[in-house]
Amino acid sequence: MRLEPITDYIEQETDLTNGVDLFTHSMPAGASTGVLVVTEGAGNRVDHEIKGIFTGRYQVIVRDKNYGAATQRAYELFNMLDLVEEDLGVYVVTYSRPRHTPIPIGGRSNGDLIELSINFEFRYRMT
Repeated sequence: MRLEPITDYIEQETDLTNGVDLFTHSMPAGASTGVLVVTEGAGNRVDHEIKGIFTGRYQVIVRDKNYGAATQRAYELFNMLDLVEEDLGVYVVTYSRPRHTPIPIGGRSNGDLIELSINFEFRYRMT
């Protein structure tokens, strides 16, 4: 699944900038604040009854030095990426739904940085 349309959408709707504090697939270890969008699982399911429809999952990770700032950003993205019929250019999002509220994850970053994760269910059709 191409995640760049999702990060482009996030960049358009927030003050985040691709490659500075918004990342796709990997976040630099030295980034003390930022948002990472990655795929979750082994790929997207193909709908064999409706040609061109795919279902998958993606994960958004928010990193910050401050728990309150990380939580605020995570909930902003939690709400923003709850989408229905959103045209992202390469594909149309049929739905993008969070699977849970933002949760702290540990052991992924060095030092005293906070990371919160949100996993999303995602269904889309190619344009």
